Amino acid sequence: MFRDATSWTQWTDLAERSGWRWQFAVNQERRSAEVHRLLAPTGRIELQGDKEAIQKQWCQEVRFEDVVNQLSDEPVVIHLHGLGRTRRSMRPMRRALARQFPKLEQREFGYASLVRSIDDHASALEKYLAWSVGSRPVIFVAHSLGNIVLRRLYYKIRERQGLWLPDNSSTPFRLRGHVMLGPPNQGSRIAARLSHIPGLPRIMGPSFMQLGPSWSTVVEGLESPPGEVLVIAGDVPSFRRLHPLLGSPNDGLVTVDETRLWSDQDVRVYPIPHTLFMMDKRAQQATMERVAAWIGEVENGS
Repeated sequence: MFRDATSWTQWTDLAERSGWRWQFAVNQERRSAEVHRLLAPTGRIELQGDKEAIQKQWCQEVRFEDVVNQLSDEPVVIHLHGLGRTRRSMRPMRRALARQFPKLEQREFGYASLVRSIDDHASALEKYLAWSVGSRPVIFVAHSLGNIVLRRLYYKIRERQGLWLPDNSSTPFRLRGHVMLGPPNQGSRIAARLSHIPGLPRIMGPSFMQLGPSWSTVVEGLESPPGEVLVIAGDVPSFRRLHPLLGSPNDGLVTVDETRLWSDQDVRVYPIPHTLFMMDKRAQQATMERVAAWIGEVENGS
């Protein structure tokens, strides 16, 4: 049954400017059918209908033709949440960055993490960047699954030789940096083990299965960030001793080794549980330090 308009699990962002958010959801009874909606800056649903109607109204509200090429050299930070979360889960990190960098523009990409595949999420993010950011440089701060979505995006952009904009032109992808919070860069051992629990795969969705038992079919379509990266991992000593499924250093869901893009990669390791990276002062400080360096690169014109 198709869930109602307030159900966050169904909605994925397609575009956002000036607080106006264009989203879509897939009808679970007829997967080929999509419903789109327009949210006002207040969060109120302004319009719901087909893609063409929502796109037209969104463009009118944000005056898209007037702003498409503005601010082309100013960076924007985009936050991505993890599996089963919402963009609200990234708010503590966003607020920490806002206090340190009040003029830095930040946005949050929300996606239906429990409903669709990693490739679906990456395709939606690619469109979101094209409509919302264009040729501007970007900094990503992502939690857990959000990092794998980004790695799939990097692969797709490399294959397409750039980011394709709404006018069907291509622009170079300008990544200034990527902060990874608890990323399952080597797949998830615990997802593979839990996938055998009856009914859980249906609840957790295709992305969960791709992180676990189907990881080998996903990893070849992933790319490392085409820019600087900071990996922050968690190692909670009590989890290491008591966790029934993970014996090596881990944050409760992802091991330290699983966070690495390559085996000898340096990572920042703190005693942070997997769900709390965005709220932890140490992770926030490490993120702010790296973002400061990336903003400095932009300001210096490098």
